[in-house]
Amino acid sequence: MSLSHRLARLSLVAALLLSGCMARQMPSAAAAAPTAAALPSDTLAAVRARGTLRVGLALFVPWSTHDRNGHLIGFDIDVARRLAADLGVQPVFVLTSWSDLVGDLERGRYDIIVSGLAITPERALAVSFSAPYNAADVMLVVNQRAAGRRRGRSAFDDAAVRLGVRGGTIAESLAAQRFPRAALVRFDSDDVALAALLAGTITGLVADSPLPEFAFAMHRDALALPGPPLARLDEGFAVRHDNADFVGFLNAWIRYNTGTGWLRERRAYWFDLQRWSDQL
Repeated sequence: MSLSHRLARLSLVAALLLSGCMARQMPSAAAAAPTAAALPSDTLAAVRARGTLRVGLALFVPWSTHDRNGHLIGFDIDVARRLAADLGVQPVFVLTSWSDLVGDLERGRYDIIVSGLAITPERALAVSFSAPYNAADVMLVVNQRAAGRRRGRSAFDDAAVRLGVRGGTIAESLAAQRFPRAALVRFDSDDVALAALLAGTITGLVADSPLPEFAFAMHRDALALPGPPLARLDEGFAVRHDNADFVGFLNAWIRYNTGTGWLRERRAYWFDLQRWSDQL
């Protein structure tokens, strides 16, 4: 399978199960929460008594996707399985959409979100975050022909520039902040946005890593990465509020697996497309 075929599959595979879940849209924090009586007061104790850890996730390559046999694979899948094993329980994966990710936690569909959820002040009003276990960049990738003589990143803050974004994402918010003069073009899927970028109908695309790097690796003759990332966003586990013991365990788990190098090794594997794309 060619690298271009692999990238095309990466941009489409998540949509095979959940439409519109390829980009990490900002989950709504406004969903109605259940009554306190409907949920355990101590999630960690409930998990250990039940013998299962219910893990909420929304598909997004390479954090999570399905292999050619329909099995869940990805960085967050490895993380959640090891987390459950260290708790002495079995993981149960509960798929949801990005827009419902936080709301479904509040409603008690699962015990924890392990889904590359960026830590933001708005989300912290709805959930309790662990310390960061991963970080992801937001990048600008541009069409060389459409960019013309623009070289530095600041040159793209121009009224003549059209930047593609996935609507409702953190990438869209950052693009609006960093490039206020540019026109933002909203897309509903990554494959359509990439097609527009390659055709030159947009000047550039602002998206979560590793999509820009994958696209650049595939089309070095047509695309460019001008400058460093726009932002690096820490990602944490999320649990319901008032679970101090659970958050304490998660933070200890993160510190230990950071210190041993296990988290770094797993990230290096899953964020290198060529090491695992033959599983798709």
